[in-house]
Amino acid sequence: MFQCAFATGMRPSEYIALAWPAVSFDEVCISVEAAFVDGEARDTAKTDAGLRQIDMRRGAMEALQAQAAFTGNRKNLVFHNPNYGMQWAGDKPIHRRWRRILKQAGVRYRNPYQTRQTFASSLLMPGELPLYIASQMGHTDTTMITETYGKWIRSGLNDDKRERLLRMYGRVAA
Repeated sequence: MFQCAFATGMRPSEYIALAWPAVSFDEVCISVEAAFVDGEARDTAKTDAGLRQIDMRRGAMEALQAQAAFTGNRKNLVFHNPNYGMQWAGDKPIHRRWRRILKQAGVRYRNPYQTRQTFASSLLMPGELPLYIASQMGHTDTTMITETYGKWIRSGLNDDKRERLLRMYGRVAA
């Protein structure tokens, strides 16, 4: 689930509402059509940009193919709370799980929403267009991209950083 979050830029409320019919391996895209907020399903039509198609990247493809072994035979949700085999009750249990994962990894706590910042900055670093990134994230313009995510970008990609980013964030061809 978290690999998919890093590789799609989806909000936690969006990836816990993601259903298999919204995933197209043939067209290599994910349709963001719903969100699950405070125990309630909602559509993502808050803005025209909220309803969107996300181009599947390698990291997302790998995560979803692996997840299919667990929930792919169902026509419903992609990600379930593994403790109960049911839909996540909201983002609070995800925050708790995320906190445990980061602690085990020895990484300072960051909100799981920051997977979106990683997604945006990881696309900006190898030169993806800000308007394209904004559309993938459900933003109406590039303001958030340039003001929020752009500050994390350093000039140049040293060593093998570009190759590592492209392995995870490279687009999958249809």
